[in-house]
Amino acid sequence: MPSACAQLRADGAEEFLVEAMEQARKELSETAKKLIQGTFFAVPKAQLTL
Repeated sequence: MPSACAQLRADGAEEFLVEAMEQARKELSETAKKLIQGTFFAVPKAQLTL
């Protein structure tokens, strides 16, 4: 299944719409990564010292 950006492009959408969708996907991906790293992989402050 093609990505939404690829589908928009294939359907002949205006380039500015495709670019906006690609930028939104990138920003959402970066935000999700930060959230995961800040919660799931977080180390309690007490464990940072010996």
